[in-house]
Amino acid sequence: METLGDSSGAVSEIGKPRLHAALTKARSEFAQLANCDLKPVNIDVLGAVATARGALPKIRALRGDFERECKIFDFALLDRLETYCLATMQAEANFGCSMKDEALPKLVAEALKLREGFLVDARALAKRGVIDGRALRALKGVNGFSNVSTDVFTLATIFRNAWDAVSSKSCVKLEEIERAEVLADKINEGIGWRQHRQPERAAAALERQQAFTLMVTAYDKLRRAVTYVRWEHGDADKIAPSLYGGRRRAKKQVENAAEAERVDAPEASAVVASPAAVNSEQMHQDGAVGLPGANPFE
Repeated sequence: METLGDSSGAVSEIGKPRLHAALTKARSEFAQLANCDLKPVNIDVLGAVATARGALPKIRALRGDFERECKIFDFALLDRLETYCLATMQAEANFGCSMKDEALPKLVAEALKLREGFLVDARALAKRGVIDGRALRALKGVNGFSNVSTDVFTLATIFRNAWDAVSSKSCVKLEEIERAEVLADKINEGIGWRQHRQPERAAAALERQQAFTLMVTAYDKLRRAVTYVRWEHGDADKIAPSLYGGRRRAKKQVENAAEAERVDAPEASAVVASPAAVNSEQMHQDGAVGLPGANPFE
């Protein structure tokens, strides 16, 4: 049986699967989210879920502080956040499964190798007049699975139709021609299957974004409340760290590298960023709050 830690250091038992149930429960709130309210999924989803779940026991331990100091506070968030986290985990898994299509890329990779070998020999044979080079003009190129499927099948057909004339003059083998024909068949079938799943993928992507939005929004509200009641202690970030912390660190590393390059360049000119250049959305995501005494939820 799996266990989870709580704020007291004890563990709580998990006796049955909860992820599907959490997503089902969260779906009742998806319709309330307008498209303009949806958060972009621009961070590691499971990493964000782990951060939120890790902070939740410490946040719940501040219930008494919320009751005393927050005039407006939605205590239901203390319970709903866990549901949103579990729902986001399940939605992320569903989205990942909808995107998995490992067979088709492997088939295309194999077909590309055959196409390359076929094309080298076909051009040489056409130059020598053994085959009609005009047939090669129909080749579509390597951009797109459909083009690869068409090309490898076209080349295989060229070799099969002229096999008596080319078999002793080419490195292409009859089994390669047969394999190319099978690959063209399988790739074409895979493309059709993939197109059929597009609505399913779109639905999974939307549901993932909706669950992620509920989680991030709830955590952001709780984080602002934590910052409000722990203002004088200065430990709000330790209790409820930003879900976007990893992305900020990566961005800072890029900025530092760019700054070092600018300083090293003798003719580089200094650029001073104006306050207007600050991304207000990022400030909101980082949990910016007002001074003590202000409503942390405004």
